[in-house]
Amino acid sequence: DYPRIITMGDIKNVRDIGGYATSYGIRTTQGLIYRGYYIEDKSGGHGVNYNEAAAKVQDEVMNIGYEIDLQKSSETNGRTKSCLEGADYKCLTLVSYNDFLKEDSYKNLPEVFDIIANAEEKHVYFHCWGGADRTGMLAFFINAICGVSYTDLIEDFEITTETNNKRCHMHNSSSAHFPKFLNAFINEWDGYNADETINKNCERWLMEVPGISAETILKIRQNMLPGYEEDMEENLPTYTP
Repeated sequence: DYPRIITMGDIKNVRDIGGYATSYGIRTTQGLIYRGYYIEDKSGGHGVNYNEAAAKVQDEVMNIGYEIDLQKSSETNGRTKSCLEGADYKCLTLVSYNDFLKEDSYKNLPEVFDIIANAEEKHVYFHCWGGADRTGMLAFFINAICGVSYTDLIEDFEITTETNNKRCHMHNSSSAHFPKFLNAFINEWDGYNADETINKNCERWLMEVPGISAETILKIRQNMLPGYEEDMEENLPTYTP
């Protein structure tokens, strides 16, 4: 009932996105999708070196088959392949907070979600630089379509504050202000329905705006929610977010 933190050598803020209770009465599967810090195979950049200790965790615990890099290509120091042995690599740039809702960011989401939908075949590790802002936005939407509660979605985002980042994503003085995204999503997207859960609104936004297919969302749920069936009834929380 709390996040599974992965100690992967010196690489910071690595955790399994699974393990949360959901509105379907099923806890999300661990061991398929991971998030974290940027990884480098050489010194001098802004990431953390992929060393022997990290390689041991990759080999014995995580078995990542696909690395999704959410940074701009200008941030990746010319990388074209993954440091993680046996993993494919793709740079698919996203931005964060209210800018996440703009076309320049979400145009890559269909490809990102297609890769994540196949996490059962190839475990996925996605990251930006610090595994906080862009990474947190993607994790928010993945968890949302799996039925993770509004409270847990927000708390999962804020866990980064207690790892490497040390800035509050809920505080007005922070440039990394998560409520700016929530305000934009709720008040500026004309498709938002206040009578529905955040989960349903996130699902509809993904399908209507970036154009992620219902089949892809179904496949992610089937991977992340053991025993999930299409149109499965939700045990909605009794509180009002």
